[in-house]
Amino acid sequence: MEEFGVICGRAKKPTAEQMAAKTGPLVNKILKQHIQLPTYHNCTFTQSEYLKLAVYSSINHNYAEGSSKQINLESELNGLIQGFPNAGRKCPTGESLLRHVKKFHPTTLFAMHDSITEEIIKLARKAGGINRKIDLAIDFTDVLYYGSKDDPMVVLKKPDRGTICAHRYATANIVVAGQRYTLKTIPIDKKTPTHVAVQELISYAKTLVNLDHVFLDRGFNSAKVISTLNKIGCNYITPATKNPRIKHNIRINSIGKTFRYMIGTK
Repeated sequence: MEEFGVICGRAKKPTAEQMAAKTGPLVNKILKQHIQLPTYHNCTFTQSEYLKLAVYSSINHNYAEGSSKQINLESELNGLIQGFPNAGRKCPTGESLLRHVKKFHPTTLFAMHDSITEEIIKLARKAGGINRKIDLAIDFTDVLYYGSKDDPMVVLKKPDRGTICAHRYATANIVVAGQRYTLKTIPIDKKTPTHVAVQELISYAKTLVNLDHVFLDRGFNSAKVISTLNKIGCNYITPATKNPRIKHNIRINSIGKTFRYMIGTK
């Protein structure tokens, strides 16, 4: 949405301090209505300052502590350049933000996340950013992890940049006119069935928007996922896994021809 487009750089990338300041509309209009951090009356920083740090960290895919240091450093440098010292801290530490967040139960955090998403979708509809029928893209996102493979919520993957571990998320995204709206995110662990995640994402998306097509990448191509999609009754497209049977069918059929193919036994 253009109203919140200030979060993203245009011709010139904004500084950390400028970006933190520009998150104000998002924080004041949406987040403060749904997130109330359990702080005390003598807390040094306001709710808005904590939420601005959280939004800035999310936008930049950065840790809270690193984001806090970057914002404070640029604030101090700007003060020196303009001829006056930085008057105290301008941003809470990442540690203090996470300490307050950890006071919530995970179920509460997920509920807050969903309520914020619903509010953003309502605003997007009013602004004409979302059509009546939309296409939904479902995908996995891996955040590389360099700790133990036995840690909670860690999954194994192909070797990548020195690790075989990652934190994995399944996401449902709307892509409309070059803008991206994430409707729901589900953390995935070793025991999470892929078809269950797909069903949860699509079921939730249907409560917010009218679906036209669902697009899934090759990682979702399995008998259980296809069966789930058929039961839901939505139009979907997913690339086929190029196993020997698929390659054989491609060889014996003419280019551009559509042919039926059975996955598994059902």
